[in-house]
Amino acid sequence: MLKIGRVLIISCFAISCFSPLLAFERRIGARPMGMGDAFSALADDMNAMNYNPAGLAVGKNIEFSLEYANLYPGLDDGNVYENHLVYTQSLYDSGGFGLAWNNRTVSNLYNENEILFGYAIRPSKSLPFWIGLTTKLFYLSYFEENSRDANSYFADGFEKFQFALDVGAIFQILPESKTFPELRAGFSLLNVNQPDLGLRAESLQPMEIRIGTSAVYGEWDGALDLVFTDSQLQIHAGAEKWFFNRMWGTRMGVMVGEGTGLTWTMGGSCAFALSLLQMRLNYAFNYSLGGIQKTAGIHRVSLDFLHTLPTKEDLKRRAKERREREKIEFANNKQSAFELFSRTKSRVVNLENKPIYRVHPGPIDRFKADMQSAMNFMGDLKYKQAIQILNAVNKGIEELEQKYSREAENRIEEEKKQKTIKQARIARHKKLVRLVKAYLMKKILLYASTRQKIKQLRISEDKKYDSELYAAEQIIYKCREKIVVQRDIRGFLRELKKAVNMVAVVKKKLGEDQLRGSQ
Repeated sequence: MLKIGRVLIISCFAISCFSPLLAFERRIGARPMGMGDAFSALADDMNAMNYNPAGLAVGKNIEFSLEYANLYPGLDDGNVYENHLVYTQSLYDSGGFGLAWNNRTVSNLYNENEILFGYAIRPSKSLPFWIGLTTKLFYLSYFEENSRDANSYFADGFEKFQFALDVGAIFQILPESKTFPELRAGFSLLNVNQPDLGLRAESLQPMEIRIGTSAVYGEWDGALDLVFTDSQLQIHAGAEKWFFNRMWGTRMGVMVGEGTGLTWTMGGSCAFALSLLQMRLNYAFNYSLGGIQKTAGIHRVSLDFLHTLPTKEDLKRRAKERREREKIEFANNKQSAFELFSRTKSRVVNLENKPIYRVHPGPIDRFKADMQSAMNFMGDLKYKQAIQILNAVNKGIEELEQKYSREAENRIEEEKKQKTIKQARIARHKKLVRLVKAYLMKKILLYASTRQKIKQLRISEDKKYDSELYAAEQIIYKCREKIVVQRDIRGFLRELKKAVNMVAVVKKKLGEDQLRGSQ
């Protein structure tokens, strides 16, 4: 019995979802629902996908929105919630298009999906009039745990596919001015082909006719819709007030109709600007005094991402400004190119006349070739390319000068080092010369004293050792010749040593003779 009861609930919900009782709650979007579901003429953002496809050509943005809604919290038979994704983009005067996915789920019972594609155009540039079309694919499914045997409603299966079509139009009655608000009229037909969404028995989705008007004045927006469904009339009305250049907003609305009772709506928005992207958080609350009772209302939250596209006038203005900038830039580049060419040529000529050219001729020759290429570009009025080449040449000159400067510094340091080594060598040489001179002076004195001793010995002594002294005297004369004539210091010292030794031998012999004589 419990399973049969659940199936009956599913069946009742499946039928009621497309009945006039819940038709006004089938709309999507936190902003429109906060305004009493009145949006067929005001449609100027991504929510136009579900209200009036002509609104896709009204907006001038690229928009993306994510939405979550909790329907009828407090029901004992399961949670009912919705999820929505929408993307729309303006094509300027060509119109606009949009893609959307809508989902409604009753936990463990029922699942409904819609895929929408919409396109809108402005037929005449002279008339503020827009028309649009949306195609929809419905996919309904029931969870298979509800047995086919429990109710013949599911005898043919648990899912259904169907296509549907929406059309709409928006006309601007009066443009906004300082005195009067912008007035629009909107008309849309939803589910024109009335798709059959029943699994076994026929269950046509009723066509919904919406006729609306809207007014926009400054940061005030107002809208009124008349909705006809299955010959029943519903009146939807709402308004919103924006603050701080439409960064913060509040809204309120009301819906009343035959068989649905009265529903109050309210909501708000806050936006955050991030460079070229604007994020907007929206909230809506609906509370019904008729229809489904004893619930906590309907709560909707959406997050919108908006990127404002420039208008056609802005594009023309930017193109004109770009041409003016290019003209000024061309003139500046021309002047800069000639001035830079003159300076660079002077630098290259100076390098060519300096010793650096002998050290690094290759890079300087390349600079001259690059200068010729820059001149060719200037002849072709390609001053920007010429400036790039000249800047590269100047950079190369600076690097070459720095390299040459480093080499010169290294040479100076090396010369200083060599000079220091040379000075140290000279100092050592001078010291050595002084020592040698002192040594030679001692040897020369020894030479003189030895010569004098030889003379004294030859005069005072007998002729016994005269031959030896004569030989020593001849060696002394040879020493004089070595030092005076031949400048042979080593020879001088060698011969002097011989003479000294010979004199010492003679003196020793004389000493021995005297000792023997005394004995």
